[in-house]
Parts: sequence; structure tokens; C-alpha cells
Amino acid sequence: MKGRRILKKLVNLLNKVKLKGNGGDTEENNLEAIIKGIQKYPDFSEVILIADNNSCIRDFCLIHEINVPVKIILCGTYAGINPQFLNLAYKTNGSVHTIEDDIYDLYTHKNSDAAWMIEGTEYRFNAKKDLFEYVTPPDKDDPHYCESFYKKKKCKCEKLK
Repeated sequence: MKGRRILKKLVNLLNKVKLKGNGGDTEENNLEAIIKGIQKYPDFSEVILIADNNSCIRDFCLIHEINVPVKIILCGTYAGINPQFLNLAYKTNGSVHTIEDDIYDLYTHKNSDAAWMIEGTEYRFNAKKDLFEYVTPPDKDDPHYCESFYKKKKCKCEKLK
């Protein structure tokens, strides 16, 4: 019975968040949310992030503060997976899950020079950047173009307390 109440509260919260969505910008502070959740509820072994694939992770520079696997459930992957979410999973030893695929083996692709196909889109590992990226980069107007959020000078992150 307690489990049903918790589930109902979670569904109500998700609906409330959904209704308040579209705050004017498309980027999201996914990592800040993860870090705040970790700080508030420290008794866990992994994190589950439900994310909009079509939004860049604005605060990617906080990645070094996350030391647990992040399992990412992605919504809106009809045009391929935003590489930032592959990189979040890779950097935290987590995984990515879509309606079509469950991607657990990112480290095996790190050691290969070959392009890698996921849901019809090609990716490769860039050893110099230590990141996964598209083989053919998207236009700067594409919602999956998130390059600026990897660069510390563009990232407005401070260590969270």
C-alpha cells in the first residue's frame, strides 16, 4: 500500500513538472539536479535520470562531481541520441536506455576507431576530447548541437555545496 502512495506521488510530481515545462530555453541543468538529489538522498548506488534527448546538458562541466553510475532513460530519440547523454553515461560508468535500445557497453567503443551505429545514426569516440560525438556533426541550429556546453569557458558552473 505504501508503494502505491509513493508511486502516485511520483506520477503527480512528474505531471506537475511536465505542465511547468518550456521555460524559454532548451538547455537543462541535468547534472545540478543529479548532484542535489545525491546530496539530499545519499543512500543509493546509482542514479536514474529521465531526460529530454532534444535538450543540451547546460552544466556538463559538473561531471567530475558525480561518482556513481547514471542510468539515463531518454525521451525523443527519433533523430538519434544526443551525444551528451552518451558522454554522461560513459563518464559515470552508466548506461543509456531508449524505447529501441539499451546501451551498456560504451567503454568497448572507446577503444575502437570504427564508427558505431545507434538507431540509424553514426557515432565515434574522439580520444583527444575523451568524448563520443557524431560522425557527421549536426548544424548549429539542431537541438543536438551541444558543443559549447563541453567548453569550460562557456560553462557557467560552480562547485555546488
